[in-house]
Amino acid sequence: MPSVAIVRPGATPASGPASTCRFLRRRRSRASVGVCPQRSRKVFDRWLGEENPLRRAISAMGRSVSASSSSVVKVLYQSTDIPHLQSIERALADVTGDIDVSYSSGRYLEFNARGVNKGAGLLRLARELGVDPADTIAVGDNWNDWPMIRDAGLGACVANAVADMKPRCDYVCEATCDESAVAEVIERFVLGRG
Repeated sequence: MPSVAIVRPGATPASGPASTCRFLRRRRSRASVGVCPQRSRKVFDRWLGEENPLRRAISAMGRSVSASSSSVVKVLYQSTDIPHLQSIERALADVTGDIDVSYSSGRYLEFNARGVNKGAGLLRLARELGVDPADTIAVGDNWNDWPMIRDAGLGACVANAVADMKPRCDYVCEATCDESAVAEVIERFVLGRG
């Protein structure tokens, strides 16, 4: 069943919206997560109207200067119907200009505050470790990985990555994510065995 999660600071999301809510309830967290099950597209389409929680949360996130100044840091919509997720992204285009929008796991449409992405995380980690970003490698499979792949010195994707992303990568693995693609990249580019 599709669902929407609105994650505010302090949350530690688990594997999905329902897991996040269970995690937060068990810990009596001060974080706030709204999960809104959607039984039909008709219900969700009404929810996309101008005065709905999702539109307001995403709009507020986009107006914030940084993730730390927003009360919302992530909005996640879950459905295995990718064309429907794409229609949601299009329907919210008027409020997502300053937001990072990505897809992951073949079921998530993610809205993050600008700069809250894997690429920013890679660059921050490299800076804190004193590593030149040109000396980093990233491997991914979906659009939520793209900022990291783009910002790495070598950006690779696994064989079963989303098709549209493959031509943009420096290297496309022969192996899938289930077949040791990361080991393939390490052997070829770090150990020089490829």
